[in-house]
Amino acid sequence: MSSDEQIPSTPTSLTNDSENDLVVVPVKDEKYYFDYGDCIFLVEGVLFKVSRFPFCRDADSGIANMFADAKGDTSEPIPLPQSSAEDFRALCWAMFALPDEMCDVGVSPGSVPVCQYLRIVDIAHKYLLTHYERWAWKMARKVENAIEDYLNTCTEDELEHMLDLGLRCQDSGSAPELLGLVEAAWVARAKSGAVSSSRALTVAEERGRRKLQGDIYWDLRDKLVSGPVVASLETGLSSFGLTETQLNRLLWGHAMLSQCFRSEKSKIKVNPLPRTSSCNNYHCQYGYYERQACSWQWTNAVGAIQSTREWITQTKQSYSSYACIVAYLEGMLQEWDKQYGQDAAVYFLGRLPAVDGVDKI
Repeated sequence: MSSDEQIPSTPTSLTNDSENDLVVVPVKDEKYYFDYGDCIFLVEGVLFKVSRFPFCRDADSGIANMFADAKGDTSEPIPLPQSSAEDFRALCWAMFALPDEMCDVGVSPGSVPVCQYLRIVDIAHKYLLTHYERWAWKMARKVENAIEDYLNTCTEDELEHMLDLGLRCQDSGSAPELLGLVEAAWVARAKSGAVSSSRALTVAEERGRRKLQGDIYWDLRDKLVSGPVVASLETGLSSFGLTETQLNRLLWGHAMLSQCFRSEKSKIKVNPLPRTSSCNNYHCQYGYYERQACSWQWTNAVGAIQSTREWITQTKQSYSSYACIVAYLEGMLQEWDKQYGQDAAVYFLGRLPAVDGVDKI
């Protein structure tokens, strides 16, 4: 279809009688179809007629290379089959917004929905438009907790899409925090029951995200050990909604961890409570709370290991006015992460094979 032909303004389907197929006639975008445009993009049946200049400012961008490699009639639309019209529309907004609109956005980044910025990050990364990609991420991060709030309310499909975007962006430096934010939000929502643990495990396995798998399995084990009673002889553990493979891994990891915790009990040592110059409490400085904490340690250290690091964090808050005890609990947290937190997936999924003689966990 040349630019001189009449383009319908609403979606239209025509029947090709010879083949009895439906042919969808593309429609103009309501906002980004400019008469002065010198190139046309076809995205999900929508035509965008715009200036090619912004797309070519970076000679290494994917779209600049499309123009360089194009042959034939330049009035023919350039198809972008792997993109959505909504994403391309967001990119056009970033490129063609009027100056006063950009000024308003610069003063108040939160006036634009954070998903708009994330759409730009996505499509700009796809076509190597690095300046727009980095700009969109910076704008999204300028709005406090905006990305976290979005990830805490979006659908599971969107979570999966954001995880894939985070994986694509982790090496480019454009959105270095995105992957961690998505995984943290997914774990938190799985813990609360807002999303499916099974879906999170499946996605993590397909993408090779062992730590995400380990965190989800760890939470399921906590629920198995100390959560509400949800199992019965009739229903088994079906309330967890896991596949057979996932359930087997959970039970295997639970058995392995239970054995490890039993062996840890015999290794516990009582160390003197560290004294800190920042502690102004008389009793803490002269050992009163140290004797209490030593007794407390013997009776509670195993319990702390058995009930995850959140228990230690909560206990630290209870002793927040005593610097010595807080420092001791900080050491406990570090030991927890060293022994269990970082390698939780190993208990459920097994060790990764050794590489060049080094055992990678």
